[in-house]
Amino acid sequence: MEVLRSAILSEIQALVHVFRQDYVKLKSTQLQGLASLRVHVYQWTDLADFESQTVLRPFLDIVRNENTTGPLTRTAMESVCTILQAYESSTTSTSGLSMQYALSDVVDAVTQCRFQETDPESDQYVLLMVVRVLDMVMQCRDATRQLHAGTMWHVVESLYGISRSYEVTHLAMLSFLMHTTTTDNNIYQVTSSLSVGMATLPLWRLLWVHLGPHLTWQWEALVLGGIVPVLTTCLNDQDEHHDDRHMTWKVEVAQLMVDFLRDPLFVIDGFITYDCAPNPRANVVAAVLDALFFEAIETSGYDGHSETTELACLGVLNALQMLYRRAQLHQQHLSCGGERLPSPETLLAQRQRKQLFQDAITTFNTKPSAGIDLLASSGFLPTPVTPHALGKLPQPESSPRSKAPITNNQSKPRHDSIEFRAQLRQAYVETFELHQMPLVDALRTFLGAFRLPGEAQQIDRILEAFATHCRERDLFGCVDVAYLLSFSMIMLNTDLHNANIRADKKMSCADFVKNNVNYGLSNQGTPLPEPFLISIYHNIATNQFRTSDTDPFGPDRY
Repeated sequence: MEVLRSAILSEIQALVHVFRQDYVKLKSTQLQGLASLRVHVYQWTDLADFESQTVLRPFLDIVRNENTTGPLTRTAMESVCTILQAYESSTTSTSGLSMQYALSDVVDAVTQCRFQETDPESDQYVLLMVVRVLDMVMQCRDATRQLHAGTMWHVVESLYGISRSYEVTHLAMLSFLMHTTTTDNNIYQVTSSLSVGMATLPLWRLLWVHLGPHLTWQWEALVLGGIVPVLTTCLNDQDEHHDDRHMTWKVEVAQLMVDFLRDPLFVIDGFITYDCAPNPRANVVAAVLDALFFEAIETSGYDGHSETTELACLGVLNALQMLYRRAQLHQQHLSCGGERLPSPETLLAQRQRKQLFQDAITTFNTKPSAGIDLLASSGFLPTPVTPHALGKLPQPESSPRSKAPITNNQSKPRHDSIEFRAQLRQAYVETFELHQMPLVDALRTFLGAFRLPGEAQQIDRILEAFATHCRERDLFGCVDVAYLLSFSMIMLNTDLHNANIRADKKMSCADFVKNNVNYGLSNQGTPLPEPFLISIYHNIATNQFRTSDTDPFGPDRY
C-alpha cells in the first residue's frame, strides 16, 4: 500500500512541476483535482480505499483537455503508466473487476486526446506515449478480460492508426524504444520533462518506503545535507535566473517534506530513531521542522515566496494533525510499522539524556575541564576519567559546525600529564578504520572528522599519532616517513587551494616529488616511488582536503 501511495504522490508532484514550467495558472481546474486527490491519498488507510478510477481521474482529465500543451499531456500519460504499474504490483488478481472501469476510462481518454501543438518532436512523443499507455492497459490481464468489446476495438483502431502515421519520425521511435527497454521493470521513470533533481524525488520516496529503517546514517545525510539546506537557503537578488531555478527546486523539496510529514512512520519512527536515539545521531525530525519554521517565518513578508511559505506551514500542520490523531488512540494500541512503540516516559527520558550529552559536549568544546566534569557526573565517562574512554567518546552530529573536535583539546586536557595526553591522542586515532587505506585517503578521512588546530605543536603531535596508526608498511621503512609525508601533504593542500597564492607561485608536481622522494635513513635509504608521489599530488590537486565544518553531511561521510 505504501508503494502505491508513494507512486501516486510522486506523480502528482511531477505533474504539478510541469504545470509550473508551462506557466499554467496554478488555480486551474486540473490542479484543483490533483490537490483534492493528494488530500485523499493522505487520508486513505486501507488498500481498498485506493479506488483506481478515482485515482486516475485527475490525470485523465488533463489528457482529455484540448487546451493543455504537449509536454503536459505527455507527463500525464507517463503518470498514468506509472500508477497502473504500481496497481499491478500492489493489488491481487481478485481486484480485476475494480480496475475494469478505470481501464475503460484510460482507453477513452488516450484514444481521443487533443492538445495544443508546441514542439513537433515533443508532440510526436505524445503519440508514442499513447502506444505505451495502451500497451500498459493490455498488460493488466485480469482487468482487460472484463473490458467491453467496443473498448478493445478502440485500442486496436488507435494502434493501427498510429502505426500508419508518417508523422512519427524514426528518431522519436528510437527514443521511445530505448525508454521502454530501460524502464519496463521500474515503477518510477525518469521523464525527459523533468530535471535531474526532480527525477530523484521518486527515488527518495522509494528509499524511505523500502529501506528507511536500514539506511539510518544515509537517510540522515540525505535529509540534513540535501533537504534542510535547500529549505533554509536565502535567495540572492543578484542572480535572477539562478534564483528562479533554486526557487523551483525549493518548492519541490518543500512539497516532498509536506508529503513525508503526513506519514506516521516518518515523524514517529524518525523521532524515535534519530531524535531520541543514543548519540551521535542527529535530531532529524527537529531539523526538518526547524527548517520549515524558518521558511515560514523568514519569507512570510515576500510575495514571491508565498508558495513556499504556504507549503512550509502545511508541512507543520500535517505533522501536528498526524500527532493529534495518534494521541487520540489508546496507549495499548499505539504502534508504528507494526512494532510496539516505547512509552512516552521512556522516550522523554531518552530525549533528555541525549540533550544532556549534547550540552556536555558543547561545554567540553569550549571549556574542556568543565565538560569532562559534566560528562563524568552524568555517567558518560567513568570516574576517574581514563584516556581510552575520553578518546573514544562519540561526537554528536547535531551541530558539527560549532563543535571543536577532541583533537583540539588534546594538548590541554583536565589531567595535565604528558602520558595522559599521549594516550588520549592514540585512543582517538584508533577510533578510525584506516589500516587498509592508502596514506592520502587515510589522511583525508582523518582530517574530515575535525578541524585541524592552528598551532604547529598540536598538529605535530596529532600527525605523529596518525602516522603510527596508519602507515603503509610496504612503502615506509619507519613511522617517521609517514609522519613527514603527511605533514607535506597538508602543506601541499594549503598551497594548492589557497586563493591568496598566485597560480605561478603554487607548488608544482615536480617540486613536490623532489621534496619527498628521498628521506634518507628515515626510509632505510630507499626512495619513494615517483608514480606514488605523482598520484598523491594529483589526488590533492583535484580534491581538496575538507574538514568537518566545511561539509559535515556531504556524501564523503559515507
